[in-house]
Amino acid sequence: MTIDEFEKIMKRLDNTFSQDEITAVFDYIDTDKSKTIEFDELSSYYCKVNGIPELLELPSDYKKK
Repeated sequence: MTIDEFEKIMKRLDNTFSQDEITAVFDYIDTDKSKTIEFDELSSYYCKVNGIPELLELPSDYKKK
């Protein structure tokens, strides 16, 4: 997911987020600093904030674009 896609999602969830807040969260989740959030990065973040000890895994038949 790109920063533009992430921003759209965040604004739909809560339109009071500032651009700086959105960018800071995006940068925190984008651990490899690729300027995109991959599934594993989002999964890792989700697990951290929800106290889940293990990462979610993609189905074995998932095909990456």
